[in-house]
Amino acid sequence: MSRPPFFRHMEKVNLQGGLPPVIAPGVVELLGVEGFAEESEGELVIDTREPEAYAGGHIAESYSIWLGGLPVFGGWLGDEHSPVYLATDREGDVDTAAMHLSRIGIDKVRAGLAGGFGRWRSSGRGIQRAATLSPRELSVNLDDYQLLDVREVDEFDGGHIPGALHCFVGELESRLEHLALKRGCPVVVTCGVGHRAGIGISILQRAGYRQVYNLLGGMSAWTKLELPMAK
Repeated sequence: MSRPPFFRHMEKVNLQGGLPPVIAPGVVELLGVEGFAEESEGELVIDTREPEAYAGGHIAESYSIWLGGLPVFGGWLGDEHSPVYLATDREGDVDTAAMHLSRIGIDKVRAGLAGGFGRWRSSGRGIQRAATLSPRELSVNLDDYQLLDVREVDEFDGGHIPGALHCFVGELESRLEHLALKRGCPVVVTCGVGHRAGIGISILQRAGYRQVYNLLGGMSAWTKLELPMAK
């Protein structure tokens, strides 16, 4: 398994005897849409909703990391120096998300979006979208897409969609320019079931890729449908 970068920071903290929690429930400020948009501009914005919801509409330039994935993947995209802003499904998820990040040494959670993403959606402010694709849809038009598998290397080696490129999602941002993906050709991102692919989608969009698809159900659904596999 790949070693998250935040391990280095946590090792230093643990050698010094640890640190008390910085973030407690109710401490993270909740901002209305206008305040959130102004303060978070150019900062690390994490959308903690499920990948289908993120694909349907999200704040431009935000990263997609589902709530349960923050304790691992939050540390691939941010560090102890990163000011973080949270767009959640429900306002009550802000405390949970902040605690997940605090436990891996990311304590600078500046604010959450009051009312959750629904408040942003109803405000009329700009929304960016991604797309989704089912395994069946992909299988009958396989040659029309570039395929990117963002699972761990051992998962990829155990079986993948024919023609897929591989890059573990935690390393995707730093290795993207070496993957030779064509910007004018649609890219389908896959993982186990779609959560890590959601992170990959957000990284690609931030890098300027516009035709990006999350393969919903991922390799789990692809395998159950007994669609073609390569090793």
